[in-house]
Amino acid sequence: MLNKYDHLPLTPFEGELQRQVRRGGGGYKLPAGREKSHFSQEIGNKADEIITSFNSVKSKYSGII
Repeated sequence: MLNKYDHLPLTPFEGELQRQVRRGGGGYKLPAGREKSHFSQEIGNKADEIITSFNSVKSKYSGII
């Protein structure tokens, strides 16, 4: 396999590489005026509305489709 690529000589790199320094994060902070509990309650209510709507359509058309 090496003989196939003799036209591409690779010499070992001798030098220093500057690596990116990872900084410790402070974590994620919610924007002002947002609360996780309020969001989760709102999403739960919307999901319940979708389920109720689906069940009413399902019962309305049961036996037809």
